[in-house]
Amino acid sequence: MDGRIKLYLLVTLLTCLISGACTGKSGQEEVNVYPIPQKLELTGDWVKIPKSGFRIEGISHPDTDAVNLLKQSFQITEKAKQVISIRQLDMANDEMLRSGAYTLDITRKGIDIGINDDRSLFYAVQTLSQLIKNEKEIPVCSIWDYPDIVFRGVVEGFYGTPWSFENRVEQLRFYGRMKMNTYIFGPKDDPYHRSPYWRVPYPEDQAKNIHELLAEAKRNKVDFVWALHPGMDIRWNDVDRQAAIKKLESMYDLGVRAFAVFFDDIEGAGTDASKQAAFMNYLKREFVDKKGDIQQLILCPTEYNKDWAKTDYLDILGEQLDPFIHVMWTGDKVVSDITHEGLEWVNKRIKRPGYAWWNFPVNDYCLVHLLMGQVYGLDKNTASDMCAFVSNPMEFAEASKVAL
Repeated sequence: MDGRIKLYLLVTLLTCLISGACTGKSGQEEVNVYPIPQKLELTGDWVKIPKSGFRIEGISHPDTDAVNLLKQSFQITEKAKQVISIRQLDMANDEMLRSGAYTLDITRKGIDIGINDDRSLFYAVQTLSQLIKNEKEIPVCSIWDYPDIVFRGVVEGFYGTPWSFENRVEQLRFYGRMKMNTYIFGPKDDPYHRSPYWRVPYPEDQAKNIHELLAEAKRNKVDFVWALHPGMDIRWNDVDRQAAIKKLESMYDLGVRAFAVFFDDIEGAGTDASKQAAFMNYLKREFVDKKGDIQQLILCPTEYNKDWAKTDYLDILGEQLDPFIHVMWTGDKVVSDITHEGLEWVNKRIKRPGYAWWNFPVNDYCLVHLLMGQVYGLDKNTASDMCAFVSNPMEFAEASKVAL
């Protein structure tokens, strides 16, 4: 087959995979919104975007990032007759009280956006920008949308070449568009995340990059989680406890407000469940509690899948680990389906909803393949069984977007 034809077919396939289509009743014109909202009602009518633009009314000081995004799609001026009204949601429905939940109503009179927080407005504007047809029209419609899972996104946790700074910037922007709110920085081949330099602060140039990534994450409403991986050579003593605190302090000074500690893929003294629990509880007590603004503290355990859970390791974590600390889980195997039964099994042992780490589309175990095929193996009825869902991608950042 001619190479140009192959390329054309690939681009066509990826376009179909990435685009999400929502249709109204009786074959009304299709609109593309992705991720697909929880509820979308189309009337079949379209309204022209006024050349004079819109003026913003409602809550004072709406989120700057959302307003800047809005200005990329519409002319915003105080003199416009048409109004974009932004108001606080007033709903008893639990789902609509979640961070990021929003309502969006488009009529011939204007646009009404109901929000809970800054993330809600940012997501509503992302949806609104996708509804524009030919830069001229938007559909008359009503949308209710909310996240199924509190934390959702990506863990850069693969073996191989870590993503570049430019890759990560583009990924964070992609997560904002896809309404993902979590990015965990934990590439196995970053020596300052793992051995030999986990006790050492990042060099100035790398620290500057992380600081800039944090700003990009904030603009896209993504929680940037930095992960420490000390288990290969940790000494369970006060010297290493203080070294860990000092490293976390250095990351906090860069702007990090969510943290993880990985004890995966190690052997020897570092695998002790009681000592891991005591170490994590120490970080919670002496760092998280004293800071007062840490959003997440996550543990990736050594026995992180059912195949490897041959001891009382998980039960010890469940008994001894502070309830604030999340526990990651890949499923029945390292690369596994995520099922209700599997999560139910581990949740009983760790005594909290699992933090799902899905090893797809990561390909560090099959490097000759790009994993860009159909996604399967995810039980859609597991939202209440987990506190989070993050996907581990390939070292090929752009190719990973298809599965993400």
